[in-house]
Order: sequence, then C-alpha cells, then structure tokens
Amino acid sequence: MTSRTGWRSAVVLATAFATTVPLGAQNSNLQSPPPSSPSQPTATGWLLIPSLALSSAWDDNVFVEGQGSNPQADLVNVVNPRIEGTYTGRLSMVTLDYSGAFLLYRDLTALNSYDQHASVTAKRRLNKRVSIFASNTFAAVPTTELAELVGVPFVRTGSTLDDAHAGIETALSKRATLSVTYDFQYIAFGEDPTFASELHGGHGQGVTTSYRYKLSERTSVLADYRLQRANVVETNELFTVQNGGVGIERRLTEVITAFGEIGIARLDTTSLADQTRTGPAVRAGITRRTPKSDFEAGYSRTFVPSYGFGGTTQNEEFTASLYVPFSRRLYGRAGTALRRNEPLTPGVPPLRSFWLEGSFGYTVNPSLRIEAIYGGAHQEVDRPGGIVNRNRYGVQVLTSKPVRIH
Repeated sequence: MTSRTGWRSAVVLATAFATTVPLGAQNSNLQSPPPSSPSQPTATGWLLIPSLALSSAWDDNVFVEGQGSNPQADLVNVVNPRIEGTYTGRLSMVTLDYSGAFLLYRDLTALNSYDQHASVTAKRRLNKRVSIFASNTFAAVPTTELAELVGVPFVRTGSTLDDAHAGIETALSKRATLSVTYDFQYIAFGEDPTFASELHGGHGQGVTTSYRYKLSERTSVLADYRLQRANVVETNELFTVQNGGVGIERRLTEVITAFGEIGIARLDTTSLADQTRTGPAVRAGITRRTPKSDFEAGYSRTFVPSYGFGGTTQNEEFTASLYVPFSRRLYGRAGTALRRNEPLTPGVPPLRSFWLEGSFGYTVNPSLRIEAIYGGAHQEVDRPGGIVNRNRYGVQVLTSKPVRIH
C-alpha cells in the first residue's frame, strides 16, 4: 500500500465491513457487540458468559517494521479464554469483561506472549433523579497498535493502558440532565532503548461535564466541556487541554439517530514557545440500530494529549462499526478507525494511522461459531521507513455458554 493511493483505498474499504470478535484474540476497540448478543440482560441477577476462542492466523509483519526493512512473517496460534458478566438489580447494574490470550508463534517462539484486556462498568440509581457510575478499562499487549493510543508510532514493544472514569448523573427536570465525570488515564511502555525517544508514557486526569436538554421527543440540545491535565514522563512536559462545544442530537427515524457539536479547543503547555494554542473542536456521529443489525460512525477534531512523541497533538479521526446478519446462520462484522495526528511541538512529524478489522462467520449452533478473520493496520510518518503495514488473516472457532445466576 503506497502512501497516497493506499490511503484513499483504505478510506473506501473502511465503509465496507467489520468484526466484534478480536483477531488473534486481541480485543478490538473499533466496534460494539452485535445487538442480538445474549449478554443483554432480561431478568435480575447475574448473567455470565464464559467462552473460548481458538484461532490460527498468518501475520505478515510480526516485528511491526517499516517499509524497506524486509518484514518477517509467521503463523500465530491463539488460545483465548474469556468471560463476560452482567448483573442487573432493582437499582444497580454491573458489566464486566476479561480476556486473556496466549499467543503462540510457530517459528519465532521468543515472541510468545500473554495479552490481557479487562473492563468493568457499574451504575447505581440513588433516587429518582440521581445516579452514580464508574468504569475502568485495562489492556496489556505486546505492540502499540491499540487504537486508543493517540499520536503513538506502531512498534513492537509492551504497552499498558488503564482508563478510569467515575461520576454522577442528575435529572435537573423532566427535560434536562447533567452529568459530571472524573477521568484518569495511565499509559506505560516497555523499557526498550530503540524507542526511548518516541515512547514516553505518562498519566493524566480531568473532568468532563455534559448537559442535555430535550426540546421534543426527537430533538435534544447538547453542551459539553472537558478539562484534561496531563504529564509526559521523562520529558516532564505538562499540558492542559480544554474542549468545549454545543450541538444538537436528532432522532431521524425510529432506528436512526444523529448528532453534531462544534466548539473551541484550548491548549496550555510548557513545550511550546507561545505556550497557548486555540482551535476548532468538532464532533459528529450517526447510529442505526435494529433488533438484528447495528451501525455507527463518528468524526471528531480536537486537541488531545499524546504520550508517544511527547506533547499534544491536533487529532482528527473517523470511526465506524457494523454488524449485519446475512441469514439465520451467516453474519458479518466490521470496524475501522482513520486518524490524522498533527503534533503541535515544532519538528515532530505528523502521523496518519488506519485500522480495519473484519470477520465473516457461521453459527453452527447457539454455542459454537466459526469465523474467517482479517485485521489490518497502516501508518505513515515522515521519516525513513516510516510507512508500516501489518496484515493478519486466518480462521477461528468460538464456543460460549450463558449461565444465569439468580
């Protein structure tokens, strides 16, 4: 895939198709689960879904190397035990998900590793007007290809991400709601001197405030404000990012909802000569949900912290996900993300990143599925060997059995 032609082709492919089940058992963050998932609670108590995925996939760039470096390929077999759980009570709801994957390479056995992904979300209604909520997402993987990592070049080194949120939601009236959330993020990379100048890691915290006012049954007014203060380790860079905007959300039909929001982003940092930057903040999205299929797409442009090259970047991205049943037994899933990062620090090259995941599956019975899977990643950075392509494709077998605990 060349720099420009490949980029345009990637955008076309991005609208085509996707997967919820992770390729090579690495949990995907590009799409949501299908609407027909049995994890949707229908009664009080716990619904647990233990599952096991066995996959075999060909990886054409195991070391995540750039163009011109003669990338090595290998077959990787994955054993992926996983458990999902949902608790539904009169006032509370809890969801959890843990996935641990053993990656076993056929020839390059020194790369054998164990991936971990975990998430938990809890919400409790205190009274008719007030609810509290909290969530945490954790990932530990052997490469930096996670879509959540903004402004980070693709390399093969250990990456750890923890993203936590907690807050309160209040119904101010029959039409108005207000939520305030505390956010914390921690990112760390393996100690590899080869990438010491590119991967710094760090931590950040902030507050997000969201206001919704319902004008009618179909239309709501939106107002959002987010404050982030982050620290890049080793470089001791401190930066504060503020994003605020107003917009509108509209239910176009019984199954389609769209929203748009525009505002201002402000950056205060110790790494820039003028220390302050301002720019537009834009968010937009559309969803289409039916009992059998699911589609959503979103676009955003704003300032965000970067723990890769260091500093803050102007981030522009498009994401989309799709789940489509073709028949009672056949289905397809797809997820994609397209991102452009323009670092604000002078001399730091921009990044263009693209992810595409897809699967085509056959349901043998309610407990057993077989899938053909594909996962691709592409990145461009203006330096020698700065074009990275990685493709993984293979097959996997998944088995699961829901268990209800009252």
